[in-house]
Amino acid sequence: MQKLDAWRRKLATIQEWSGVERAIIPIVLTGLIYLQYFCWGLFVLSLDDSDRFTHSALLWPQAMVLLAIMIAAAALCLLGMRLRRTQPEAIWFQHLSANFYGVCLVWGGYLVGSLSLPAGIVLAGAPIMGFLILDRRVMLVAITVAFLNILLFNLAAVGEWLPYAPLLRSPVDTGSALFWVSSHLFFAMPHLLVNTAICAVVLAQWRRREAQVLALSLTDVLTGVHNRRSILALLESEVARSRRHGPPLAVALLDLDHFKRINDSFGHPAGDAVLQAAARELGATLRQNDALGRFGGEEFLLLLPQTTPAEAAVVVERCRARLAALDLRSDQGQPIPVSASFGLVCNDTVPDVSGELLIHAADMALYQAKHSGRNRVVQGDVAALFAAGTAPLTHTLAGVIATGGEHGWWKRWRGWQQMAAGVLEWTLMARVALVLCLVLTMQVGVLIYALVVQWLPAAAAQVDAEFARGLAWAQLAQCVLSLLLIGLVLRYRRRGVKVAWFDYLATQYFSLSMVAMGYGVGVFCMSSGAVLTVGPMVGFILFRRAPVVAAAVSALATIVALAYACALGWLPYAPLISVQGPAWQLMSPLWLTTTYLFFVPVMVIGVALADQIFGRWRERETQVRAMSLTDALTGVHNRRSVLGLLDREVARTFRLGPPLAVVIMDLDHFKKINDTWGHPTGDRVLQQAARVIAGSLRGSDTVGRFGGEEFLLLLADTSMEGAVALAERCRAQLAAAVVTADDGGPVAVSASFGLVSNEGNFTVDGEALIKAADEALYRAKQDGRNRVVAVRVPAASASS
Repeated sequence: MQKLDAWRRKLATIQEWSGVERAIIPIVLTGLIYLQYFCWGLFVLSLDDSDRFTHSALLWPQAMVLLAIMIAAAALCLLGMRLRRTQPEAIWFQHLSANFYGVCLVWGGYLVGSLSLPAGIVLAGAPIMGFLILDRRVMLVAITVAFLNILLFNLAAVGEWLPYAPLLRSPVDTGSALFWVSSHLFFAMPHLLVNTAICAVVLAQWRRREAQVLALSLTDVLTGVHNRRSILALLESEVARSRRHGPPLAVALLDLDHFKRINDSFGHPAGDAVLQAAARELGATLRQNDALGRFGGEEFLLLLPQTTPAEAAVVVERCRARLAALDLRSDQGQPIPVSASFGLVCNDTVPDVSGELLIHAADMALYQAKHSGRNRVVQGDVAALFAAGTAPLTHTLAGVIATGGEHGWWKRWRGWQQMAAGVLEWTLMARVALVLCLVLTMQVGVLIYALVVQWLPAAAAQVDAEFARGLAWAQLAQCVLSLLLIGLVLRYRRRGVKVAWFDYLATQYFSLSMVAMGYGVGVFCMSSGAVLTVGPMVGFILFRRAPVVAAAVSALATIVALAYACALGWLPYAPLISVQGPAWQLMSPLWLTTTYLFFVPVMVIGVALADQIFGRWRERETQVRAMSLTDALTGVHNRRSVLGLLDREVARTFRLGPPLAVVIMDLDHFKKINDTWGHPTGDRVLQQAARVIAGSLRGSDTVGRFGGEEFLLLLADTSMEGAVALAERCRAQLAAAVVTADDGGPVAVSASFGLVSNEGNFTVDGEALIKAADEALYRAKQDGRNRVVAVRVPAASASS
């Protein structure tokens, strides 16, 4: 049971596997599927009348081929297990895996019929599954190779250069028909179940990962409230809503009083505890629809929607009192005084004001609060700033990105691509309308086909004209029904009405309509395989799991019931095709063309949607993951990321030996910069400092924003002497940096550095290194600032 749980947990993190580990999956599936084929062959050989159902003379040679493929799969698995340690992202192995899987399954499909249900499931389902676990380029090559191979097999069978379905005899009676249907189900079901299961598992995991990473990218790692990026996005949203609907928005900017003194007197752990306690108190004091975010080092931004100035003053004053009443103590039991100054503004008189101007006005009010004695609330005047001519920021970044220089057709194509990739952001009704439009497109295609084959002289002898006319009328009626349903859905969508059961309607209508279309050319043809695979896999992307599973079960049950009804002689098999006797294994140009006309659109829709949506997911996950590891203001690693890298470097140093130097850098008199020139100038100083430090470090070094005006530098494989020289270079370049205030005046920038090296004691952990660097930083500031102070950790004892 424990091993089963371990495997379940391992599968639940499949997207975190290396490229080689994920490439092993298709190889393992190939071996297991061919083991199933091998067992089927042994079972058939054990039958007394096996030659009635199969070409038994071919069974033993094919059994040897199957055995060789299983041995090759085992060898490739062993190679992959070795490569995952030495070349975990080897792209050539991913190509080898995808093509091995595709070519082997194409060969298996040829043996039982390259236009059969198993071939359709493999050709349509494997690409979608592959897009989930393998690189996009790998899958495009593998899809092309597999599609061309199966097409060549079909063309060779049409030209009678190769036999069609050489392993199975065409059914001649009820018994052989039942065997033929059961064999195809036996071959098809593993592919169907595996493809659908992997798709469901990976998509569920993808959604969980995206939600977790998104939460990390929007949350401040220390306090757990919104980070700067998130609270500013919420501000723009609330400003837009206030501008549209009218209720005023109040914004408060608060700054913890004398926070620098707390850090210097009690240490950074005590400062962190103060920030966390302040965030908890503020969060507990605010109302349910208010928002709280960490705006800077010791600064928080409060958003109070639908709040008048008088109401906002009451809420903010309550927050101030709660902070002043905090009872916090240092590790030595000393009381830590906590208070905050607040700048409060409201857009009640100027609803068109921008979020940028609201923050600027709140910052000016905060400045007045601090110069009036701190620990108080000061209300600012937005109207005066707005009247002074400050332009509101009314456009988001996405709205001002230029797209000029592209040709009209290319812009339209890119627009369609973006629309397809963004389908996950559509409303439920929009996604239902999309599925209905896809069904309508397919129905129109079948209607045109049914009309054309009646007029083509070459097709008249091979098509049942009466059935073709009935098919045309049936498709016309279904087209009308689809148009009515689309109109109904769009009407609900325009009214903003969400009908919960419409996803059941869309999935059932899609699946059963596709099954009905496929029945005319053979219920066990490639198009039925595509429907059984593409329907659930695309459905899992667009809708909840329950309606998709229900639709897949309905489609599978209908196909199986129709197949056995045909085998028992209750219904004709492939009634569109006019032949003498049953049409179980036909191969002719018309049959090939008809099957591909029914199959290719379904496959293209599934693969194209999977390619665009999965590509968008990977791109978005990469962006969000980068956001979760990056400081929004400076673009360097954030606290969470740089602390994670520190732990990794400490572990590597412990194993391999080269020393690690850790530096904490603190911008001198940064509070005075903010108070004198305002927060926009302070932000520019932080950005310039990050650029200077990043430009001064080596490729193997790391810089991250550790706190408000503090940065953490990790200098890997660096001796004490080398680390001091590097820190001195950073200090000198910072002192020479030029930053201008809003009025054009120069802003002096300097920094103090606390440096520690684990040279001589590789067993010390990251927390101890940071504590030692913090103590060295305190000495640098006490000695006059703008300097580097370096210390060594105590040497390891002989017993350790």
